Amino acid sequence: MIFVLLGLGILSTALPFWLYTIAVQRLPILLITAILLLEPLFATLFASIALQEIPSLWFAVGSILVFWGLLVIAKVTKST
Repeated sequence: MIFVLLGLGILSTALPFWLYTIAVQRLPILLITAILLLEPLFATLFASIALQEIPSLWFAVGSILVFWGLLVIAKVTKST
């Protein structure tokens, strides 16, 4: 059980933080700020895999909305 918790800590917190610090140096700040919305989404996905639970339908709807918003922001920052 300790390895599951350690894995969740690394996959859902440490890895995104490390990737965020790399991305800050290479991408526009508006896109970087929007990408932070993905951290709880991936934390929930990793937790559902580790704990063998199925997220609700509302999670799927919210995930689609988050990805759609990120695509819109990416297009706006790309064109400017």
